[in-house]
Amino acid sequence: IKPVVDQIFHDVIYRVERGRFERGEGPDPSDGEVYAKLREYYSLFVLSNDFRYHPDGAVKGYRDTILHSQNKSVFLSLFNKDGVLNPYLRDNLIVMGDIVEDCDLANNHQHKTCLKIGLLNNPAADSSALPRYLENFDMVISSDGPYVPVNLILNQIKGTKASYWDDLLPQVTNSY
Repeated sequence: IKPVVDQIFHDVIYRVERGRFERGEGPDPSDGEVYAKLREYYSLFVLSNDFRYHPDGAVKGYRDTILHSQNKSVFLSLFNKDGVLNPYLRDNLIVMGDIVEDCDLANNHQHKTCLKIGLLNNPAADSSALPRYLENFDMVISSDGPYVPVNLILNQIKGTKASYWDDLLPQVTNSY
């Protein structure tokens, strides 16, 4: 059921964000400081499959190219051929992926820093997976492990004080 729920979530987000973008909705540049602050909320662009539904709610097809794990990089290139994503590109980014090919989603020459985090859910299922992940990702979280390192990095970026670790440590040690 989780893949179905995830797909529904991404479909809803895609429809909302793409609709706003196509209609030119969002903060008005004439609003000055308000525009700058509100623009932060529009700095995320979500790409996902655009489902077509029968009246009974069943999926009857897709619009455009189907996005899947093996064509994400090509899909992004095709989608951005007119530079539609350029306002959303950042100097620094974090890529999190559950397949090695997710490393290719970011063009490293377009970014100052790209931290790649691999999510290897079941390393025991494939003995060659961990070495491949370690070779391609900067960090690997395995076996649905804790996201403590990711949270620490994000809090460091955000400027959260070091006491965060003190609050978090009991949760981590008690979870094993």
